[in-house]
Amino acid sequence: MGRINTLLLLLFILCTSITSLRGQTSLRGKVIDTSGLAISQVNLLLFQNDKIISYTSSDLKGSFTLTIPSAGKYILKATSLGYSAYQKELNITATETLPIEIPLIPETTSLDEVVLNVEKNIEVRNDTLIFKADAFKRKSQIVLEDLLKNIPGIQIGDSGNITFQGKAISKIKIDNDDLFGQGYKILSKNLNSEVVDKIEILQNYNDSKILKQVQKNDEVAINLTLKDDRKSSLFGNVDAGATFNGRYKIKSNTISLLNKNKAYLFQDFNNIGDEIADNIDGILSPSSNNRLYNFGTNANATFFIDVDRVRPTFDDRISNRNNAQFLSLADIYTFSKDLKLTVNGVLTYDKKRYNQEEFTTFLVENPFTLEESYDIQQKDNLAAGKIALDYNRNNDEIHFDALYYTGNQRINNNLIQNEIDIREHLKNNASVFQLQGNYTRSINSNKAIVLTSKYKKDSKPQGYNISPNIYEDFVTDNETVLGIGARSKEVSEFTGAQAAFVTNSEKSNYEFVLGLDSQNQHLTSDINSVNTAGEERASDAIFNNNFTLENQQTYAGLRASYDLDKVDIQFSLDASLKKTTQKDNANSTSQHFFQINPFLKIDLTPIKNHKFETVLAINQNTAGLGNLYTGYILRNYRAFIQGNAKNDIINTFQSSLKYTYGNWTDRFTASAIADYSSTKNFYSVDALLSPQFNTVTAVSGQKSEQFKAEVHTDYFLKFMKTNLKLNGQFLTNNYNDIINNQERNVISNQLGYGFSLRSDFNSIFNYNLGVNWIKTAFDIGTFNNSVTNNKMFLDIDLNINDKFNMYFKNEKYFFGNLPIDSNFYFSSIEADYDVIPKTIRAHGRIHNLFDSDSFNISSLTGVSTFTSQTQLIGRYVMLGLDYRF
Repeated sequence: MGRINTLLLLLFILCTSITSLRGQTSLRGKVIDTSGLAISQVNLLLFQNDKIISYTSSDLKGSFTLTIPSAGKYILKATSLGYSAYQKELNITATETLPIEIPLIPETTSLDEVVLNVEKNIEVRNDTLIFKADAFKRKSQIVLEDLLKNIPGIQIGDSGNITFQGKAISKIKIDNDDLFGQGYKILSKNLNSEVVDKIEILQNYNDSKILKQVQKNDEVAINLTLKDDRKSSLFGNVDAGATFNGRYKIKSNTISLLNKNKAYLFQDFNNIGDEIADNIDGILSPSSNNRLYNFGTNANATFFIDVDRVRPTFDDRISNRNNAQFLSLADIYTFSKDLKLTVNGVLTYDKKRYNQEEFTTFLVENPFTLEESYDIQQKDNLAAGKIALDYNRNNDEIHFDALYYTGNQRINNNLIQNEIDIREHLKNNASVFQLQGNYTRSINSNKAIVLTSKYKKDSKPQGYNISPNIYEDFVTDNETVLGIGARSKEVSEFTGAQAAFVTNSEKSNYEFVLGLDSQNQHLTSDINSVNTAGEERASDAIFNNNFTLENQQTYAGLRASYDLDKVDIQFSLDASLKKTTQKDNANSTSQHFFQINPFLKIDLTPIKNHKFETVLAINQNTAGLGNLYTGYILRNYRAFIQGNAKNDIINTFQSSLKYTYGNWTDRFTASAIADYSSTKNFYSVDALLSPQFNTVTAVSGQKSEQFKAEVHTDYFLKFMKTNLKLNGQFLTNNYNDIINNQERNVISNQLGYGFSLRSDFNSIFNYNLGVNWIKTAFDIGTFNNSVTNNKMFLDIDLNINDKFNMYFKNEKYFFGNLPIDSNFYFSSIEADYDVIPKTIRAHGRIHNLFDSDSFNISSLTGVSTFTSQTQLIGRYVMLGLDYRF
C-alpha cells in the first residue's frame, strides 16, 4: 500500500509538471544603466489584464528570469530606487526563451516615499509594504485568510496564526483602527476578501506614535484599506447552510465604517465543528504587545481539577462534535481627532460531546494496562466586555482599558475503566477583572517617558464529584462511602506600577525601566466523602490546602540597542529584589531573593540577504504556587498531586544561533536555527503509579536540558510554477524523575521532516500537497521505545470559470504503533457558484466523503504508551447560500 501511495504521488507531480511546462516561455534579460553597467536588486513584475503573473528581482550581474505561462499580451515593469520606472508591452507568440535588455535612467527619488511603485500593486514606503489586493486574489478565495496566503512573505499556520518572514503578526487593523487586538482570527477567517483594496504590512510596528519615533521594535502588524464604496455604507454578508440530518451553520458579518464610528458585528451559530471561541483570549488580551506597557502577564489563577479528555489535533470539522453560539461586537467611536473609545463584547455558548476509547500501558517494573471508555458531555458559557479609551494630543498619549469576564463550565462523564462504571461531575467557574492605564509623553524628538499601572483579580472556583469510591482506603476507611467530592479555588490579585525613560539617537536606543508589583495567590482545596446516608465527612489534613503565596518585588532594567552598519546589538539587564511569603494554615515563612537576568542578541548581515542572529540569555525566577502547595489535590480521577513547600530560584540558561537567507522578493529563502537551554532547580516529579490511582509529588533541585534545531527552505520552481517548501526539526530533552521509587534519567528525542508543493498556475487548476513525518523516541535506561507517525495531504483547487469553482481536500494519517488500521483517510469536497456576482453565492460541501466513523491515534510518553479511538462527525451533504450586501 505504501509503495502504491508513493507511486501515485510521484505520478501526480509528474503530470502537474508536464501540465505547467506546456506552453511556457522563459523571459531572460539584463538590467543596465545608461553607461551599460549592471544594476542588481531591480524589481521586475509581469502583468496580464492588470494581474501579476510573475515577479522577481535582478541578481548581482543584473540578470533575471521570468516565466510566461502561455502566449499572449503582457506588460513588463521594472523599478528600482534612484531610477525612473520602466514599462514595455510584450506580445508573446512562441514557446521559447526570449532575451531582453532593460535600460534604466537615473532619477532623484525621496527615500521617505515610494521605493517600489508599479501602479500601486506593490509599494514600499519606509518600513511599510503595500499590496494591491486584486492583483493577488484568486476567484475561489472567499475570506481574508485565503487572500493573505498569496501575499509574498506571509504564512498561515494550521491554527490560523499569521507570520510575515517568520515574525508573528500581532494584530490586523481596518483603516488604521484596531477592532480586535490579538483576536484577529475573527477578522481573517470571516471578512469577505472582495471588500479589501490594499494590504499593508507594518514592519517595526508600534501602537504608540510617540514610541514609534524613539523605540526600536520588531513587531509586525497588518492594516487593511477597504474599497471606497464600503466606507460610507453598511455592508457585510449572511452565510447559511443546512444538511438533511440536522447539521447547520449560520454566520454573519455586519460592518459599518463611518468617519466617527466603526463597528463590526460577528455572529456564528453552528454544529459542524467550527471552533470560534478560541479567539476570545486574543480579544481580551492587553491592547498592546509593547514591553513598556505589557507587564504582569502571568498573574493568572489556575484550574487545578480536570476531566481527562484527549481530542485529536486535526480539522475541527471532523472531530469537534459541538453546538456553538458565538456573538461578538467591536466598536470604535471617535469623539475628536484626539479622543477615541473602543468597546468589545463577547457572548458564547457551546455544548460538546466526546466519545472515546483509550488504552494506556504504564511502563513500570510491573506493567499494567488501563482500558477506559469516555462519554463526556460539556457545556460552556462566557460573557465578556472590554473598553479602551485613547487620548492623543501633541506630546501626550493616555490609554486606559477595563476588562471583565465571567464564565462557567459543566462536564459530565460516564466512564468505564476496566469494566468499572464511574460517574464524574465537574463544575468550573471563572471571573476576571482588570484595569490598566498608560501615560506616554514625548520630551523631544529623541526622548520619551512612559508610566504604566495595572490591577488584576482572577478567581477560579471548582467543584468535583466521583462515584463510586475507587481509591480503597486512601481517602477514607469508611466502607459505606458512595463517592468522593473535591473542591478547589484559587484567587490571584495583582497590582503593579512601572516607569520608563526611552532615548534614541541615530545609531543607538536606550530604555531605563523602574517598577514594583505585588501578587497575592490564595489556594483552598479539600476532599470529602459521602456515605449511604448522604452525610459528608472531611478527609485528613493531607488532603486539604489553605495556602497563600505572596510575591512582592522591586525591579530595574536597562535595555540598549546599537546599529553598527552591518551589526545590530541588543542588550538588556534586568534585576529585581523579591520577597516571597508562604502561608500554610497557621505557618508563615518569608524569603528574600535577588534575581538578575542578562540578555544579549547580535544580528550580523555580512552580505546582503545573509543574516546571522545569536542570542545568549539567563533567566532567574522563583517557583510558582503550582509547585509549592503541600496538600494533595485530586487533579483528575486517577491522580492525587501535591507540591513541594521548598521555594528557590530556578535558573535557566538559553543560547541560540539562527541563519536566514533571502527576503520576500526572492525565489529562494532559507532559515536554520539551533537552540540550547539548561534549567537548574527544575521541578520534576516523584510518582507512584498503580492500577487503582497515582500519587505525584513535586521534587525540586533537579536539572533539565533541551536542544532544538530547525531548518526551513522555500524555493519557487519556475519550470513548474510551484513553490517547494522543505522542513526539518529535531528536539531532544534530558531530565530526571522518580517513578515507583526508582530514579530515572529520561532522554526523549523527536525528529520531524517533510515537504510541500503549492502551485501558482494562471489556469483553472492549482494544487497544494505535502508529506510530514514525526518520529518520537524515549531512552530510559533499560526501557527504549520509538514510534513514527505520518501525515500526507493533497488539496486541489479548480476554478472552472468566473462563477464556478471547486475545492478538494484530502488527508491521510499513519500511526506506526497501532496494531491494526494504521492508515486513516479523510476527504471533503466544496463547491461555490456565483448566482449573482458579488451578491449571492451558492455553496455546497460533502463532508467526510469516506464516512470514517472513528479515528485512532497513538503516542508515547516517558511512562506509558497510549492509543485512543475517537468518534467523529460522519458524512453529510450541506447546501447553503451566502448573501453579500
